[in-house]
Amino acid sequence: MPDNYILYGWKVSPYTQKTAAYLRYKGIPFTEEAPWIYKLSKQIPRHVGKMVMPVVESSDGQWWQDSSEIIDLFEQRYPENPVLPETPKQKLVANLLELHGDEWLCMSALHYRWTTPENYKFAISEFGKNSLPYAPNFLRKKVGETIGRKMRSYMPRLGIEGAAAKGLEKYTMRFLQLLEEHLKQYPFVLGTKPCLGDFALFGPLWAHLYRDPGTTCLFDNSPSVRAWFDRLLDPEAGAGEFLPDDEIPESLEPIIQSILAEQFEFCRTVIDGVDRYVESHPGAKRVSRVVGEGPFTVGGEKGHRVQLSYLQWMVQRTLLARDDVPESGRVEMNEWLKSLGGENFMNTKISHPIKRENYKEILEGSSGLNRKS
Repeated sequence: MPDNYILYGWKVSPYTQKTAAYLRYKGIPFTEEAPWIYKLSKQIPRHVGKMVMPVVESSDGQWWQDSSEIIDLFEQRYPENPVLPETPKQKLVANLLELHGDEWLCMSALHYRWTTPENYKFAISEFGKNSLPYAPNFLRKKVGETIGRKMRSYMPRLGIEGAAAKGLEKYTMRFLQLLEEHLKQYPFVLGTKPCLGDFALFGPLWAHLYRDPGTTCLFDNSPSVRAWFDRLLDPEAGAGEFLPDDEIPESLEPIIQSILAEQFEFCRTVIDGVDRYVESHPGAKRVSRVVGEGPFTVGGEKGHRVQLSYLQWMVQRTLLARDDVPESGRVEMNEWLKSLGGENFMNTKISHPIKRENYKEILEGSSGLNRKS
């Protein structure tokens, strides 16, 4: 088995930092390399099909992309000290938090980076330095602004405008308050060692909101969150255990409630979008990356955004965790979900499961996850 890896990505990339935190914790030997523009736009696409980060290269010439798939692969190669709990509720929560960090907190990251002048200037500079490390400043700035324009163009598509942008700010501040209250009591979200959810939340919170100079102040009243950052940056930290007896702390439940109330309701519209796509494309083996547009709510405010089929693949991971419960524990799981307003989550079914092949969304058919809760 290869004994060293290269992680290609930039410090400003949340998914790169999610992956780096995971590799540090697992003690997997790796080198973090910031790819310059030629490697990013030419060499990496030759191996993984598109310009993207993070990407991992192994010493035997294998390449992988997508933070969730990278972590899945390494968990198979290095099963010791797993980051996904074995007990039902904790496994479900770890997957829900990954879904939240990857697919919801990214809206906060984009909003604050591109609407805060100090952050905008910082990000353009970082993009330029990473893309052309030895070029003169005027060329760095030009390339940085080109990449920045592309990133900003995602905001309207993700509904980050108008009232929804204000709601996003309310949601972000409340999320940080809830996370602070929880981390006052526990070193990591599920005990004294990090789980998959820790890494997924760390990515956007540290690589965007904390590291970008215009929003570091959001953490002024969150010393426990900042200490949690330090632990996830320290290769020696986190040598502990998940909480015993499948415990989910009460201090974590408001965060789970919020995910189920707002994010998961949008996820259901994406599942509906995939169903409509399949019904209108009989015989299709792949599903489009974008399956429509739909309403969403964040921080109590309404918005409208694109529906990405990849999101269903992420949701399927949480539903598999939901269904991976012994019969003897199903009643307890359902009662716990009901107490958090999770009835819709309990009853959600996937009629057209998606799998990932060569980093594309492929239809599995109608079997698999189409089960009753």
